[in-house]
Amino acid sequence: MGPGNRAYLWLRVMKKGQDVAFYDNMADRPITSREWREVEIVGDVPLEAETIDYGYALVGDGRTWLDSVSLAAIR
Repeated sequence: MGPGNRAYLWLRVMKKGQDVAFYDNMADRPITSREWREVEIVGDVPLEAETIDYGYALVGDGRTWLDSVSLAAIR
């Protein structure tokens, strides 16, 4: 990535009625390296959650890839 370029993963958990239960867009820890590395988002998913949405964004010039995306329950 060039100077100022960065990528972000994001994860959103929604409850009924469009209420956001959890949201993290990695704004405080953007991906700025060209090297492959593992990144994760950890958050609480309440029992009343209806959807989990995720994605990624690129700010600046370049390309970004995802590989082996997974969701896991941690107790």
